[in-house]
Amino acid sequence: MGVRYIGIFFLASCALGASVSDVFETSFLTSYSQGFCKQNSVRFLQRLEREGVSTSGFSLVKIENKGIGTFGLVNAEKARSWVKGIPVSEEKNWHEHWIVVDQEGTVYDSDFTHEPSPIPFENYLDEMFLNEPECGDQASLELCGGKEDKLNDYQLTFFQGDLVSWKGSLAEALQKF
Repeated sequence: MGVRYIGIFFLASCALGASVSDVFETSFLTSYSQGFCKQNSVRFLQRLEREGVSTSGFSLVKIENKGIGTFGLVNAEKARSWVKGIPVSEEKNWHEHWIVVDQEGTVYDSDFTHEPSPIPFENYLDEMFLNEPECGDQASLELCGGKEDKLNDYQLTFFQGDLVSWKGSLAEALQKF
């Protein structure tokens, strides 16, 4: 079954009574633009609204590295990518990253793995940013951004509409949410 057929199937199912997961899967499969995480997140929220799903409990979340580790870039461990035309999850570095979090604490990230995978907030932060396999290898420690540095240096800003609803470090976010 090709991506086009899957996308048409999910578009049709959304019209019959959209669930957030269905809308996310459709967005993930049909409107993803590599390198445009904020736009992907905004398009997902817009699609939810078009499908009649209230987004009042959803936040657009900006993730930044305020430290010097990985030269100030956000280091992700399971980013969506392709190798020789095959979808894979790999390590990437970004200037910033944007995701959507709902009122239940579920994360919707078009760049998390190569499959549409809504995931609980704490699990997402651990899998996407904190679990660094290379940190376990003594020979490659110089390449490791480090969990403790990320917990303190990564800044999350939650937006609801145009308003900042919460701002803090990754460590503070894990305690709060």
